[in-house]
Amino acid sequence: MQLEDLQNAIEFLSAIKDANLDDPNMPIHPETLKRLRNPPQHPCVLEDAHKCFTLDLFLATTNASEQTYNDVCKAYACLHPEHADKILSHYRMKHRMVELTGVDLLVHDMCINSCIAYTGPLACLEKCPKCDTS
Repeated sequence: MQLEDLQNAIEFLSAIKDANLDDPNMPIHPETLKRLRNPPQHPCVLEDAHKCFTLDLFLATTNASEQTYNDVCKAYACLHPEHADKILSHYRMKHRMVELTGVDLLVHDMCINSCIAYTGPLACLEKCPKCDTS
């Protein structure tokens, strides 16, 4: 491991140690902050079979592409055209998951070659320190 890698590791550890929800370098949308500070206190109950199916499908395809999710929805709609409008789009299902769990995602830029994420001590970089790609 190089000295620069060790310095980055120390900076990341320091950032994690000092992390808080009010960090101005990592602004969180006020609604997301409200959900994080006030998570749902009741069990999630989905009584509608189509909502359960959509949730199961969404969870089953978390490691797949959005296109895979949409293709399965189209296949389901071909089999059950009378229920096609009851299956949530990928976009709507992501937002439904936020409502159900109170957990929202945070997005960070990454090196196009997946070397690093531009977060923490690397947030202000203009190019990747590993592969030199901007």
